[in-house]
Amino acid sequence: MKQPFDSNQDILEALRSKDPHRVNAALKHLYQSGKLTGTVKQQVKGLGGDENDAREVLNRALVVFYNHVEDGKYDPALSGITTYIVHIATRMFYTVRRSETRRVAMHDRSMEADAVETVTNPELEMN
Repeated sequence: MKQPFDSNQDILEALRSKDPHRVNAALKHLYQSGKLTGTVKQQVKGLGGDENDAREVLNRALVVFYNHVEDGKYDPALSGITTYIVHIATRMFYTVRRSETRRVAMHDRSMEADAVETVTNPELEMN
């Protein structure tokens, strides 16, 4: 049985066709690609994530990739599809992780500030 997508060009043609069945088939093919999934998992785990993080970021990266194809931002001459999606996923996860770290740090500082009780001297306030 012939695979529906034998090359990156076949995938791009399906994504550019705007035929919902072909677009879904191409995205499903990419999502189920062992090479792509494995590489994204490896990158995300290397940045401190887990398999759920990898799945989530891969889903989001595929949407971004599809939008880039539609908008003409993806140039196949500059990188392969797998490389491009892995780069999107890695940057996306890194950005999310950095934002979470900042948010937690701000929350911790806020909690510390609330925990410090201000002791005032009533005599000083009267003057």
